[in-house]
Amino acid sequence: MEHVRVLLLRGESGAGKTVALRHEVERLRAAGEDPEIVDMADGLVDVPSLLETLGDRRGLTIFLDGLDEAMTADRTLDVALRRAISDLQSASGARLRLTVRSGFPVDRLTDLLAGKFGDGFEHVTLAPLRSEDVMIAAMAEQIDPEAFLAAIEGLRVAPLAARPPTLKMLMGLWTKSGRLPVRRQDLYRQGCEVLVREISGSRLGASGGQDPGFTGHLRPAERVVVAARLAMLMTFGDHDRIDLAGEPSGRGLHLDAAIGGVGHGTDGDVRITARGIREVVGTSLFRPAGADGFAFAHPSLMRFLAAAFVTTHGLPPAQLIPLLSAPDGRTGANRIEVASWLGAIDHPYLVHLAKTDPQVLLRSGIPVETNGGRLDLAKSLLTLSATGGIDPNELAATGDLVLVAAQGLAAVLAPIIENTAEPAARRAFAVRMATDTGCIPVSACAAVAMDALEPVELRAAALGALANRVDEAHEVFLALSRSDEPEDGLRLAALGTAMRALLSPADVIRRLKPGNRLGAQSLLCLRLLHGIEAASLAEALAAITAICGSDDVGAPHDDHLMIAQGLAGRAFAHLDDVTILEALARFIATLPSIDPWLRWSFPLHKRGLPPPLRGSAVAC
Repeated sequence: MEHVRVLLLRGESGAGKTVALRHEVERLRAAGEDPEIVDMADGLVDVPSLLETLGDRRGLTIFLDGLDEAMTADRTLDVALRRAISDLQSASGARLRLTVRSGFPVDRLTDLLAGKFGDGFEHVTLAPLRSEDVMIAAMAEQIDPEAFLAAIEGLRVAPLAARPPTLKMLMGLWTKSGRLPVRRQDLYRQGCEVLVREISGSRLGASGGQDPGFTGHLRPAERVVVAARLAMLMTFGDHDRIDLAGEPSGRGLHLDAAIGGVGHGTDGDVRITARGIREVVGTSLFRPAGADGFAFAHPSLMRFLAAAFVTTHGLPPAQLIPLLSAPDGRTGANRIEVASWLGAIDHPYLVHLAKTDPQVLLRSGIPVETNGGRLDLAKSLLTLSATGGIDPNELAATGDLVLVAAQGLAAVLAPIIENTAEPAARRAFAVRMATDTGCIPVSACAAVAMDALEPVELRAAALGALANRVDEAHEVFLALSRSDEPEDGLRLAALGTAMRALLSPADVIRRLKPGNRLGAQSLLCLRLLHGIEAASLAEALAAITAICGSDDVGAPHDDHLMIAQGLAGRAFAHLDDVTILEALARFIATLPSIDPWLRWSFPLHKRGLPPPLRGSAVAC
């Protein structure tokens, strides 16, 4: 972005603004430039004076990091900075790079920059980290990137990996033991312990003055206790941040409302004081949010700690459920995550939620560690599915049903799937559960898929479940993939699976249904042509030759013509293979003398066949 005179970079706290800025500084220095970088959070540099002195130096790049923190500390900086920028030359001089966290109001500054520099001003926002970014970061820390990403996906903590501070936490946990914790709740607990050890010096000033050696008064375990108390108050008070301003602003949980009482920890009770709260929000567990506010580094950390506080303090379900429930008795939309965490780490909540709202339990990762517990949860879900008590579309989209996979589940599902007296919604949900968990009652699904009296949607779902058991259900796929199967959707689904594991390309060609228009079958033909190997070409050519040479072929169907053209084109690249050469010659010799067979084959004869092929074609 060399052409950009002024760049304003936004992003959530911890999104990587400073990292991106420092990488650019290193790049410029490697290119022989001498950029000026200012950490505005420390308040030690008079930025307006700096711009006045250096702002007109052509070729110089000035980086101002942490503009929001500086403006929070000095309310007059906004006006002074805008005045200094107004005095800069718009056509020449230094380039300016600024970082501001998302949500911090700098509208007047942005308007000034856009008006003064026009196309020379860019306003960009950092996006969350992608899988590729996570893998690059892992490699930089000597971590196996594929194993690390697989562990993240398995534990369903991708949102944590999408932000640099919590990604750093995950990599720290991996480096410590060579893997991530097996249980999701253990990962969150250990992650919080890591984050509260990381101190932001610019934020600790409120607790320790300007003492550069100040590291806090609380031990890490005590900080987690304080954070859990804040998480509970913020979650059940519907606050997304804690407000440290002198007077309540109404925008968050105010400091005065948070102090008092004690929190229970493994090392004893911890008194909740203003100094302790200020110390805790100065760690990496929190991020700045607004002028005087702080939010948890990730919302899921707050939900987890809120649930941990509830269970540590022994609050029973009967006391807390009213705070979790919506008027209809189910878990409120803004309480789902904390409720799922409660079910994951406390058995009484697990029992209650399994009876009243089992779907919510699936959102906590792996909520039940025992096989019997997972079976009970599966049965509760199946019971509610008949009355509309769950949202099957959400479960299908998230794949959360995999979390109830258990030994013996297939035997539970089989009678529900087979029984035509069961509610249709429950049977469909049982098939979905079988598919997502891999606990598939093969005989039951096969019977449904083959029964022409069953609803087509249910037959298709059962066939989809069997796609993971092709060896055990091969007869089903061979039967439904025949060209005389009346349900075309089922036929194509069966044929698509069979062509990968059961049928040769020639067999697939013989099972194609005649059709004069391109359609869903055409896509399958393209897949066949894309994956065909030289060893299968001769047999496939023989199959399409038999079709085009049949007495009733008439005008070719679109899919047959597509296969013929594709196979012939591939065969021309393998004329050194005698078997393919002869098969292609027989195919050309058999082509009917009618359009579009004739029109398609005419260019071959007009330009002349290769001598080996010409001789073979004549012989045929």
